[in-house]
Amino acid sequence: MCANYRPVIDPERLRTFFGVEPIANLGECPEETWPGYQAPVIAFARGSATPGGTGIRRLGVGLYGMVPYWAKRLEQGRHTYNARSETAD
Repeated sequence: MCANYRPVIDPERLRTFFGVEPIANLGECPEETWPGYQAPVIAFARGSATPGGTGIRRLGVGLYGMVPYWAKRLEQGRHTYNARSETAD
């Protein structure tokens, strides 16, 4: 998993490429997102996903990262970023 990325927050791109409507608090998301930062999340609305990968998509904002913010051993979790398959175990 990469440690950072640049999220799509442009309203027109969100509509065109992802089929979602922008939400008010997207302006609070940083231009470059790191673990623990707020970031846009696109997911299927509850109960709408189909086996073919279609359904109603919705846009929200959440915390980016693999290690939850409440984890006690956060430093150990940071070693999961940029892990290689040969050494991940």
